[in-house]
Amino acid sequence: MRIFRRKPRRPVLVRGPWGGHRVEAALPFAGDEPLANVAPRWRGRPGVATNVILGAGPRGHVLTSPTSGTLKYGGAGDIGANTPLTIAFTARFRQLPADGTWLLSKGAWNNTGYAIAFGYTYSGSIALQAFTPGRNPVQVIDNQSIWLGQWTTYVVRVNYPFHDWFINGAYVNNHPPWDGWDGTETFSAPGFDLTIYPSAAFDLDNVLIVRGYAFTSQDVLAYHNDPLRYYREWAPLRTYATTVLAPQVTQGQTLAPGAIFAEDTPPSVAITSTATDSPTGRQPLTLWTPAWQASWNQAWQENNSWWQIVQSAADATGTPDERYGDIGSWCAIAYQITGNGLYAQKGIAKFREQIDAYTLDNINNGYPTGDELRQQFEEFCILYDWLRPAMTADDVQHLTSQLNFLGDLALGNVPVGWGARRGDTDEDVSYYLGLVLLDLVTAGDNPRAGSFATATINSSDGTVYPVGGWEATAADRSTLRNALKEYVSQDAAGGRWIESVSYDLNTVSLLLMGYQAVKTARARQNEPDPLPEIGAWASQAAIAYILEWTPDLAFVYEWGDIQEVRQDSYGVLLWRRMWLYSMLHGILRDTDPDTASLLQGIMNELAAIVSDAREGNPEAHRFYLFDPHATSNTAWRSALPRATYSSGTGHFRYHTGWTASDSLFGVHMATDPVVDHTVKYFGDFQLYRKGEWAITHPMGYSAEPNLTFGSNSLSVAGLSGTLYTRRPLGAEFDLDYAYLAGTMGGQGYYWPGYAYEPPEFLHEWTRSLVYLPSADQKSDTIVIFDRVNAEDPKAQGYNLSDYWYQPEIDQIENAAALKQLYFHAPYSSQPTWDATSIHWQTPGSQQVRITTWTPAAQNRRLVDETQAFGAGTDNSTKGWSVVISPQTTQPWDTFLNVVQVFDATTTLSNTRLTSTGGEADGVLVQRDGLDDVLVLFGAQQNNRVLSSGYTVSWTGGAAQTKAHLFDLDPNQSWTIEIDGAAAVPLSVSNLGVAHVGISGSGSHTLTLASQVVQPTNQTLAPGAIFAEDTPSSVAIASTAKIAPGAIAAEDTPPSVTITTEAQSGSTLVPGAIFAEDTPPSVAITSTAKIAPGAIAAAEVPSSLGLVTTVGLALPSIAASDFPPAQAIRQ
Repeated sequence: MRIFRRKPRRPVLVRGPWGGHRVEAALPFAGDEPLANVAPRWRGRPGVATNVILGAGPRGHVLTSPTSGTLKYGGAGDIGANTPLTIAFTARFRQLPADGTWLLSKGAWNNTGYAIAFGYTYSGSIALQAFTPGRNPVQVIDNQSIWLGQWTTYVVRVNYPFHDWFINGAYVNNHPPWDGWDGTETFSAPGFDLTIYPSAAFDLDNVLIVRGYAFTSQDVLAYHNDPLRYYREWAPLRTYATTVLAPQVTQGQTLAPGAIFAEDTPPSVAITSTATDSPTGRQPLTLWTPAWQASWNQAWQENNSWWQIVQSAADATGTPDERYGDIGSWCAIAYQITGNGLYAQKGIAKFREQIDAYTLDNINNGYPTGDELRQQFEEFCILYDWLRPAMTADDVQHLTSQLNFLGDLALGNVPVGWGARRGDTDEDVSYYLGLVLLDLVTAGDNPRAGSFATATINSSDGTVYPVGGWEATAADRSTLRNALKEYVSQDAAGGRWIESVSYDLNTVSLLLMGYQAVKTARARQNEPDPLPEIGAWASQAAIAYILEWTPDLAFVYEWGDIQEVRQDSYGVLLWRRMWLYSMLHGILRDTDPDTASLLQGIMNELAAIVSDAREGNPEAHRFYLFDPHATSNTAWRSALPRATYSSGTGHFRYHTGWTASDSLFGVHMATDPVVDHTVKYFGDFQLYRKGEWAITHPMGYSAEPNLTFGSNSLSVAGLSGTLYTRRPLGAEFDLDYAYLAGTMGGQGYYWPGYAYEPPEFLHEWTRSLVYLPSADQKSDTIVIFDRVNAEDPKAQGYNLSDYWYQPEIDQIENAAALKQLYFHAPYSSQPTWDATSIHWQTPGSQQVRITTWTPAAQNRRLVDETQAFGAGTDNSTKGWSVVISPQTTQPWDTFLNVVQVFDATTTLSNTRLTSTGGEADGVLVQRDGLDDVLVLFGAQQNNRVLSSGYTVSWTGGAAQTKAHLFDLDPNQSWTIEIDGAAAVPLSVSNLGVAHVGISGSGSHTLTLASQVVQPTNQTLAPGAIFAEDTPSSVAIASTAKIAPGAIAAEDTPPSVTITTEAQSGSTLVPGAIFAEDTPPSVAITSTAKIAPGAIAAAEVPSSLGLVTTVGLALPSIAASDFPPAQAIRQ
């Protein structure tokens, strides 16, 4: 038998999380073997134990005597009349006790003794009581589901003349200790000892009595989180390991009638309930999965740190310490994890409080607004679903009525001036998903359920259009459902959303949360995924949003409207980003586990290194899909691609690596999807290098940073905007370079369909950027080539006011030059310049140099952004604008610039190169100890894409030169001749790019030549689509370069290189589809490249290029049905 160590003879001053205070008694029922009739000693007197047996409990030993036995300790005068007193204990109630069944009691003294009791039963419920002798028992709460079948902590805090009850760390009620008891009820016999009464009705885990110190709410939570923490400070016999009550169950059988736990079931009866069943008795329709439940069961049992966040937040609901923005979600999650009815009741109360704010009077007074409805609509539907098992009939009626009102707000059926509006993507997303979730979760409770997905929207912009039901009929904006498909599959193609860095995190999280909620609910109805484009997009989004981080995880790439500038390592954007990652992980855990493990890896790392990623002030919805035990790829950095490109938004990110010395290069070749928060610049770029933003620009909200002169961009005619027809051409990257190009031209300044579109003034602006990292990490080089063909609107012979709005008229008339190129430097280092270059230093003393080759005759001016930019631009990001413009105003100009950031001891040299006929223009970049790099672009005024060759010569300083040749016509067959050697074929990508290695230093000459490829006349056998459909007697004249395993180009993800080479001279072996299916002895007939999405050559746009034209016998997809080609080269 193990004997407890004797307690101190005098009260001890304990210094711990409660501060200094006197602990008058502490009785831990803990140990590792049964104990009988033992108790701690107190003030030299042994405790008295009679018929008390201790057995195993969740944190140690518990009282297990079936019906009798007392354990007393204390002494006369221990508790004075007006002394603060706290009694805390953990108990599990296995059945409703009979009247008069006491848990704890204290004999009468000075008419102020307290008794704490269970046993006041009525209407089949059990009420927790706290009263003084001679006073009426007070009901604290009466929901028996809160008490039965689980371990719960209770604290009564007596601070005369009131006492407060806390259950599971959460405040429950406050009562005065006098309320007119009639004196007839019985209670424990008078005496000087506090008595613990074991009973068959309950198990007791521990008891703590504290005198002379008034517990704070934080103390209560601390006790709840670890009741034995304070006993350990008394130097107990052993350090008590935390164990967890985890009833083991076997699938396939049932609990014995009336049984709650396995131990309540006779040995002959096996148990069916699994650990992954919902403890609420009902599996939610939305979001919930058995895997999620199992993981959180484990987290709860082991008191995992993630569970502690959920628990503490749920415990705080309804108290002065509750989390900001709590709408009942914390309690709903805790209820789903534990089945604790107290959480359900608190959650429902908070839910009702929050949704009841939506009244017409409140809305007309300014709160809530459409922003609140956007944030809460989906989640209110989820809360209804998750809390439904604990709702009363009144709850159901009231909450469905309020949810219907929210549905009418979203539909525009309530005259409040806001509601769904096409182009406001966050509201479009949330309103659509909220409407269809309302149909799903209230079915059976709500007469209007099923009507919202098919309703009509009375938009705040005056238009009327359908919600659109479950299925999209097109990717357009004719219905709200179709708009979601357009946003995801077109505007945000490649994984990045379309508004701004701040808004996108929130919108995408709402999109994913609502999508998964709808998907799981429909699956419960045995219906397929109604939003498959979102599920397919999620994998792209996961990679894209991880690659937004800088290599040191200090910041993310920022763009567009942003209020929390450069705060991702500690600010609100980090919480939103963790929400986004949690949503993505929950969606991809089963469909794309490799990517999900990358998300878990970065989430775990962020939580370990940045406290706000774990604690801070996270929002509850982050935990709806979060799995605290999910597989984590700790080597997530090495598993990521080097770069990611999103064609829908024109975003490109390139990582040289993930160490503190690495770089992140980003480009935003911004499209105009005609949505809120659209930026008006084009071709902006930023570079993060060695722990700082070496090349960046100001940041802000609805201000200069969203315009051309506030970014690293170019303006034409002084206009702060660009054509809505702007578009990226594509991107390529490899281990030692990256390339992105975009273009615009023609009409289209305002918006599609605008009746008074100004005459065309900008015929072409094409921006090409080439990024050249260095293997020695001593420098980063960005070569920028802008082709601009434009006329001044002032000189076009018409009245500006006939076409332009006044802000644009002012910009045109006040423009300092027709074309102006902008770079931005930090305020700490005012730029200087000489004839050929501009210089400054970063705050971290890195050197920045811009070599300005064209226009040869140029003006430069410096703008102090602290004086020129307004309040919408964050002051900490204001610096200097360097503005370059041609000295001569003319339609055609090129701007060739080389931007380099380098260490102070590094030597760099740049030489401008042009072809002999002026067809190509570019630069030779030379860096000590590294290969030379030659970069050439098409420089003809009217033909960017070169269809004929050229010759260029240079002197190399390194043993190897890498040549990157851009703007070549991919429809031509190209050859290259180097230093007079025989011409050899040159491979040109769909994007018009060729790469060549030239050996040796010294003088070199490169000559390109081209010829038109003649179409072949052979066809596939009638009715054939692929080789296996064609008899062996029919030769196949061409075969596309398709990724291994893919059937059509659209089946090939962007990360797959399309490089299967064909060989002329023979046919595919019968039954073969790709080159890898054909034995080496069989040559293959052709080397055609088919545009993504195209089947027949006739359907391929000329800009994409087809090496061999092939006629197919079957109809095919029109070129207009697929986006411009993207060359993918990794």
